[in-house]
Amino acid sequence: MDDFREWLSDNLRYIMLGLGIVLVLAILFFGIRFLTNKLSDDEGKENKPPQTQQSDVGSEPTPEVTVSPTPTEEPEEEKNLLEKGAYPEVNALMHNYYAALSSRDVETLRGILDGFSQEDSDLIASSDYIQGYQNVETYTKKGLKDGEYVVFAAYDLKFVNIDTALPGLSQLYVFQDENGALKIAGEAMSEETESYMEQICQDEDVKTLISDVQLRADAAREGDPALSTFLGELGI
Repeated sequence: MDDFREWLSDNLRYIMLGLGIVLVLAILFFGIRFLTNKLSDDEGKENKPPQTQQSDVGSEPTPEVTVSPTPTEEPEEEKNLLEKGAYPEVNALMHNYYAALSSRDVETLRGILDGFSQEDSDLIASSDYIQGYQNVETYTKKGLKDGEYVVFAAYDLKFVNIDTALPGLSQLYVFQDENGALKIAGEAMSEETESYMEQICQDEDVKTLISDVQLRADAAREGDPALSTFLGELGI
């Protein structure tokens, strides 16, 4: 258990196994909620109409009205909306990834995950706490380049000897390797990519998804004392 917990701590952002996902989402969700409230307050201040001094209408002549030409509207920048199941090849990658995690198929994981190490292989192979990932759903936003994606994978995580599955959500970055095959980025992501992924988490549609998963995870935990106790033992 201690080895597994240590491995999660080191590889949570990269592997996203799910045990710590709820904790990550809780921190992220509350942080977003705070920022949202703050932004709402700021917007309210900014949108408050300025006070104007009243003048005596009869004391000034009526100004001449001039008609200005209507400005040409600039085309709106294409919105990067969160899409569910929009890319079959990404959906297949996510299902293969979580199926491999469920079965502890390290060879498949080695081909999917960029930078997958022998240490990762050994720890996954020896981990018997996870029964499997169920009901995997894929949400995507466009990445920094064509053919790249920010992926939010939602799933139900089933633990051994625990009746209730735990809803979870992982954020991953998918890119094409030199052969054109889709892979999941590992720890060696660039600062630009990491910054972009953090920025994406501030989008309203992503906040909504995170909130939904967090609420379902809280409900699952509250409804199953065994699950709550198990997560507590993991420090979550």
